[in-house]
Amino acid sequence: MKKLQSTHWTIWKAISRLEENKSLAPDETISRADGSKNDSANLTERTASILRRWAEKWAGLEGWQSFLNKTSLEHEIEESLPVLRELLGWLNAAADDSAPPVIVVDCCCGKGVLSMLISYLCAGDARVSRIFALDKATINWDHIRAANAESGREGRPQIELWGGTNLFEHDAILDRLEGLVRGPEGPGPPARLAMLGIHLCKNLGPAFLGLANCLGPVACPFVCLMPCCLPRQATSSSSAGAIGGQSHLRLGAGTIEVASYERERWRRIANNRTRSVILGKRKICYYCRKSDHAIKKCPLLPSDVEERTARLKEAAASIPCWKCGEVGHKKTDCKVTAVSRPPRILQPMFCLDVSRLMEVEKPFDQYCEILKGAFKGSSMTCAQYEEKKTDQYKPCEPTCLKAVRSTGQLE
Repeated sequence: MKKLQSTHWTIWKAISRLEENKSLAPDETISRADGSKNDSANLTERTASILRRWAEKWAGLEGWQSFLNKTSLEHEIEESLPVLRELLGWLNAAADDSAPPVIVVDCCCGKGVLSMLISYLCAGDARVSRIFALDKATINWDHIRAANAESGREGRPQIELWGGTNLFEHDAILDRLEGLVRGPEGPGPPARLAMLGIHLCKNLGPAFLGLANCLGPVACPFVCLMPCCLPRQATSSSSAGAIGGQSHLRLGAGTIEVASYERERWRRIANNRTRSVILGKRKICYYCRKSDHAIKKCPLLPSDVEERTARLKEAAASIPCWKCGEVGHKKTDCKVTAVSRPPRILQPMFCLDVSRLMEVEKPFDQYCEILKGAFKGSSMTCAQYEEKKTDQYKPCEPTCLKAVRSTGQLE
């Protein structure tokens, strides 16, 4: 594939900035794959070296322009460095040959800058088995797929892509994450999750912490969050002209709900699914038990007419009564005089009060303190890194909230 002129691409500017400013990430002793220490190479230098590899190999290729020439690439790399430092520091501190491998989960990953850097930094490192990049938006991830094609040869953990993943769809995401931890077989967890979230705006930070809370310390011993801006519950826009003709932020009244750990989450989900079926709100195929089609359109039904009819009759016998929810009779034959529906069970939540944030001198710093209190299972530490910003309602310095949980702790 022919390369275009790329000396003006953002990737080169990012490399120059990292090589000129070594203070973006403090020196960090990082282990090599063989367990020896690499004291001479700090994280900033290693990151610059990785970026140079990308630039020399892919800069100028049309399919890579949206990644290597992205306007915000330099900023995203700088935001990634504190999280990378915390993750690598935890891996080194928790080094244990008998420990299950780590699966890194990059929430709201965007173009995948953080995931790509982790994959290259962990080349030859058996401690990190896979990386999962999650985002709600439809994103062109062709550059990640191209990098994945060479991951086996280079000994890097592969990046698996979860597009269309909304952090607010709590139970659906939790099912998938717990599936990663459980694995296909074995009584114990075959993997541990390291949950990472960079630039999580508004209510995404609390949603992220809710997922970490529900996963618990065994499944998710490491959590690192870099929140972005204040939630809408804390701020709202007043009418223009209130102060010198300019719109301004005023006090907002509200709370944010954050999910708590529940020991028998499966009971709540099963109960609510049954309730939805009884109320006719959730249609499912009673032949294959999937909810994306009606039974008559099930692709697993046999083509032979007689056999198909027989299978439909068998499936009909498993349909619960839409009045009482019991299997074995229809609603028209139901002898229950009063409608009996299981009550809806709600996800355990607790509330964060953010209604007075705008009264303090530094609202964002106070918001980070509130988020620290939302994390259950251990205390979160807070670290700040140099980066100049002008908006007082966004962090003047990127703030990294980190927690390392002991697997022996109970929620």
